[in-house]
Amino acid sequence: KMTAGRLVSMLVGVPVEDLMYVRLEADVVYAEVEGAKLFLDQWTPKDRPPGAPLGRVFLYLHGGGWIQGDKRSHSFPLLVGMARAGWTVISPNYRVSSTDFKGRSAGATFPDHLHDC
Repeated sequence: KMTAGRLVSMLVGVPVEDLMYVRLEADVVYAEVEGAKLFLDQWTPKDRPPGAPLGRVFLYLHGGGWIQGDKRSHSFPLLVGMARAGWTVISPNYRVSSTDFKGRSAGATFPDHLHDC
């Protein structure tokens, strides 16, 4: 029988059993730049009491060469596995660079990405 948990597990590539042991606090505002809010996701072991020290922290910056990508587009198995192993995982979104159809810069420029992280 297909349950909602098994469906989520299939979609993100993480065993459903692992999802039961981690807590996700999604879309936490960590900064505001030029009127735009920047969000991060925080993954923690579910058995860690709220307000407890973070312990070991793993900062995960999504791929995309600073020009594309999103915190939710990469590596769920890694993030869940690290949280299940006792780490606090922080996965921020940051401003990305892009170009318009004529090759002109549109969006963040170096070192904006690093300042965001």
